[in-house]
Parts: sequence; C-alpha cells; structure tokens
Amino acid sequence: MEFFNRTGKMAIGSRLRLLTARLGDDVTQIHEAYGVGFSGKWFPVFFLLAEDGEGAITEMAKVIGHSAASVSKLVNEMTKSGLVEGIPGQVDKRRNVVRLTEKGRELAGKLREQWADVDAAVQGLMNEANHDLWAALEEWEHLLESKPLLRRVLEEKKRRESKDVRIVNYEPRYRKVFRDLNVEWISQWFRMEEADYKALDHPDEYIIARGGQILVALYQEKPVGVCALIRMDDP
Repeated sequence: MEFFNRTGKMAIGSRLRLLTARLGDDVTQIHEAYGVGFSGKWFPVFFLLAEDGEGAITEMAKVIGHSAASVSKLVNEMTKSGLVEGIPGQVDKRRNVVRLTEKGRELAGKLREQWADVDAAVQGLMNEANHDLWAALEEWEHLLESKPLLRRVLEEKKRRESKDVRIVNYEPRYRKVFRDLNVEWISQWFRMEEADYKALDHPDEYIIARGGQILVALYQEKPVGVCALIRMDDP
C-alpha cells in the first residue's frame, strides 16, 4: 500500500491493525459460510475450554495473554449464548471455573472441521509467501517482551538528542547558569551552606584558580548541565 511506503516502519501498528481487521472480516464470513453462529473474539477462550474441558478465568487469561476482566466478559457473552456454564459445587469460591455446555460441545465438534480447513488455508498462504510470518510473529513477541517498543523508542530519542550535546570548558559567560543549576540541584537534595554560596558566586577564585575545572554541557548550544571538579589536597 502506497500510504505505508510513505510512512515507513513507524506505522507498523496501523498496518497490523489493518491486517487484523481484514482477517477479522474474513473470519466473520467464514463462520457464515459454515453456518456457525460464533463470534471470532470468543475463539481463544472457547478453544481452551474445548480442548481442556474446563478452565478458571484467571488461569485462562494468563494462557491467552488477556486480562481477567476481558476473559470474564467473553465468558459472560458465551454464557448468554448458551455455550458456557459455571461448574456448580466449587470448593474454592475465589476461582471461577467454567466449562462448555452441551450446546457448546456440539458447536465445538462442528468448529473443529472449520478450524482444520482454516489451518490448512493459512498454511497454504504461508507456502505462497516469501517469508514465514508465523515464525516472525513469534520472534517479534519474544523481542518485545525482552525490550518493549517504548524503551526502544526512548533509547533512539536519547541517541538522537545526544548528537546535539557538547561538553565545553567553563567561561565567564556561563557563570549565572553554573550558579543557578547548582543551587537548584543542591536545594532539591541537600541544603545550601555558606561555602556553597562562596564557590558558586566566585567559581574562578574558589575552583579554577585552585587547580579545579568546570565543564558545561550544551544541548543545541544551550547550557543544560554543569560539573565542577575540585582539586583536593592529598594528605
């Protein structure tokens, strides 16, 4: 699509949502073609119940990567449709365990044939493609779990901004910013004392003339940080 050629890779979220929407539309039509009254969003929970027989909402949420509230909502929808029911006589009331009803089990039998056809169709699509999307998705999930996109973007931001940072030696024109930044930092974490005021008001005399050094960090030529190296007499 030309739009994504213009945006570049930063639009990956939009492109994946578009692909998901396209697949979602196909799934709806597939259910209609098979004469099955089933919502695609129910699939993860319904599949677990069909395979495992029963399941606790919190545990199923962990397996499929959804929130417990989201799974609970799906269970409620399927319960209203007569596909899912709670298991009576549960010992631990804190664990809401559910299972498929007889109607749900009958539907699962019909859906298994559909699932087999869908699985074969997806495999055929992957065979036609030059890249293995399924393997790529698994790899991306692992990479994003180890380092989320937010962290990666902030690292790039820091890397980009660092190119505009210069460290220069102190000059008299930086006297005010040297004082202001130090007063702000010391006041936030400690308490200003008389010796601090003397050194900050007369940095040439109290720091540089005594063998010390002052460095100033410039971001886009604007002073944003200072550092004073004070010479200490070795006892």
